[in-house]
Amino acid sequence: MVARKNVIVMQYQLVKSNSAPLAL
Repeated sequence: MVARKNVIVMQYQLVKSNSAPLAL
């Protein structure tokens, strides 16, 4: 469960970083 949670956090951070340029 911990590993899966880490993967979800990684994906969320990727989406957040990918959305940042669009927001700017």
